[in-house]
Amino acid sequence: MGGKKWFGAVAVFLPATAVAQQAQPWPDLYVTKPVAKGWTASGEGIFRVADDRRASQLETRVQIGRQLSKRVTVWAGWVHSNNYIPHAPNTVENQAVEQLNWTVGAVSHLRLLARTRLEQRFISNADDTSWRFRQQIRLVYGFGGPRAPGAVLWTEPFFALNRTTAQHQTLDQLRTFAGLTIPVSSKADVEFGYLNQRIYRANDHLVNHAIPLIVNYRF
Repeated sequence: MGGKKWFGAVAVFLPATAVAQQAQPWPDLYVTKPVAKGWTASGEGIFRVADDRRASQLETRVQIGRQLSKRVTVWAGWVHSNNYIPHAPNTVENQAVEQLNWTVGAVSHLRLLARTRLEQRFISNADDTSWRFRQQIRLVYGFGGPRAPGAVLWTEPFFALNRTTAQHQTLDQLRTFAGLTIPVSSKADVEFGYLNQRIYRANDHLVNHAIPLIVNYRF
């Protein structure tokens, strides 16, 4: 009995662990269209489907991009997210976004890419603007020519740049993905795989296992 009491006392101070769950489907449609020389418009819709214990999210994104060189494109845009929270009021988040896409380099069939994103977050249950920085590092290994299937590996930490009622931790979350990209036509390709999402909170962290299915279409 003494051992059980000691274990129970220790358990009170341990962070809560993630609840067992099924993988979440994350369907994603991303479209781009040139609108002028050096300019591209993009639109994206993502539905992150969770279970009855975790929040689901519908996110839409529109951006305009300017190509500065063959390797660098800058973007600006707006994001709207509806968060569906089980057994609690739903929330809405809007973001102004600035983004830099950079092709760092390539060696044979292996390419290294980077995406830097700055977000100003306007969250329905928070009074102040939350500033967040995201840095994605992406590796793509092509199995053949430019339109051949490839393997994709990326990681993306999210860092809170200020403290608000909606942002409490410097490391806000970490996403890591491994999967495949497969061309399905001259204008479209499909990317799918496994994504691990860790959301950091004051006393513990939440882990989501997701299966993104991303359709990229170029007009």
